[in-house]
Amino acid sequence: MKLISVASLALTCLGQFPAPPRGVTVVERHSGNTLISYKKTTICESSPGVNAYAGYVYLPPGTLRDSGFNQTDPINTFFWFFENRKDPRNAPLTIVQLGGLGVSSMSGPVVLNGPCIVEPDSNSTKLNTWSWNTNSNMLYLDQPVRVGFSYSSLQNYTVDLITNQFTELNSTGATPQQNVKFLVGTFSKPGEVDVASTLTAAAVSTWHFLQAWVQKFPHYEPKDRKINLATDGGSSGPTFFNFFERQNEHTRNATDQSASKEMVLTLDTLFMTSPCADPMMYRSYPEIVRDNTHGIEIVNVSIRDQMLDMLYRQDGCLDQLWKCGNLTQIYDREGMGANASVNQVCANANQLCNKMRQLPLTVSGRNIFDFTLHNERVLDPFYQGFLNRPHVQDDLGVPLNWTSYSEAVRNASSFTAQAFHRDPDRIAYLLDRGVKVHLMYGDRSYGCNWLAGEDFSLRINRAHASQFQSAGYAPISVNTSCTVVGQVRQHGNFSFSVVYDAPLAVAAYQRETAYRIFDRALNNLDIARFK
Repeated sequence: MKLISVASLALTCLGQFPAPPRGVTVVERHSGNTLISYKKTTICESSPGVNAYAGYVYLPPGTLRDSGFNQTDPINTFFWFFENRKDPRNAPLTIVQLGGLGVSSMSGPVVLNGPCIVEPDSNSTKLNTWSWNTNSNMLYLDQPVRVGFSYSSLQNYTVDLITNQFTELNSTGATPQQNVKFLVGTFSKPGEVDVASTLTAAAVSTWHFLQAWVQKFPHYEPKDRKINLATDGGSSGPTFFNFFERQNEHTRNATDQSASKEMVLTLDTLFMTSPCADPMMYRSYPEIVRDNTHGIEIVNVSIRDQMLDMLYRQDGCLDQLWKCGNLTQIYDREGMGANASVNQVCANANQLCNKMRQLPLTVSGRNIFDFTLHNERVLDPFYQGFLNRPHVQDDLGVPLNWTSYSEAVRNASSFTAQAFHRDPDRIAYLLDRGVKVHLMYGDRSYGCNWLAGEDFSLRINRAHASQFQSAGYAPISVNTSCTVVGQVRQHGNFSFSVVYDAPLAVAAYQRETAYRIFDRALNNLDIARFK
């Protein structure tokens, strides 16, 4: 069984089955069969008087049927919630979805922008002074199902580290002996592909999750019922917020009883860090390999020219992207991923374009998340072992081992058209409805780079597009020293920021800067200046 990648596992602590969760409270939502299980956590957030909760929202089979998905398995979505450190009852609520489709969000609380940072012993943490829950309640989700701590149903497996094979353990058989090449663990069983392979399905299940979660924790819902969404990498933000807004409209205009029972969740701010939000990003790669803010020539001119040929030749990357995008608009506009012919065209485009993107990395050995590095890690790996420690699993109340990403989900998503929807149109829709949208990029990222982000921001055809395009850049300062830490273009409810000396994971390298930009975005402030 090859549906879980061994490369994603925290192997130092994997070789054990998690103990049954203890001290978990289970409640049923007022309508339907949705269940919420949760417990108060004591790890990570150590600020006096600040509460945190972890748990699951259980969606029974068939919950997503009305949205067109054949959901035959349950969905158990894991969450980790942290109160605002100052005034949680009056603070805004920010939902956090990190990474591309198939990547766990649990690096957020313990590495990126959350309350703590895992120490090198993979067993203890220190407080993060610049945690984003300083001024907002933060709700981290593992989404979609079978990612991180989320699961459909559970199964014990043996893991062969040489062949990457996962084999189900017979419940009546003895547990085999473990060694450096052979381990055991508990993971989510594989299931239907469509529920886990598209951003639309993830958006639908997240909407149902929020309906249940807010009803259970109404004291953390802002009085104006406004919610924020923060993403890091990937392109989930526009899809999620567009679906949420359509559901809000449906609820406001509902005549049937079931729809009228849903809560309107007003959308306030979409904050995206290093999003790969548009297929046209591929045009940036031949440029950034030779012309970047760090003066690094990643490859020679010959390799750059080879990339340009793969990009612009007949039936090359851009031609195939154009075909995929047009077919998607005609036959899969809602991003269901159910049209096999469209999926195949888009899979072919994805394969060729990614081959072009990967070429300079293969030649140079540079890191896709930080092109100033070669084979070094961008993030310290300590958090991976931490999340699989028995005492951490017990504190979180989770019944399975943690994985940083699901290769099954990522592979399945690459064979659908979901990555090729036109996010500039979706962002324009949100902006014109008054939603605040803020983009933040690090200048050292290759995969989701700022050149692509700048081009993306300038092609958003909204009501005030010309004013944004002519706004020019202003230097960003974050404290009284007035040190310039980046540049921002901003007009009205839209901004595009570049943070200096930061990779894709901006918050892990430039903590104060990322925090200040996020805080100013939520509070309708000028991104550029210290106030």
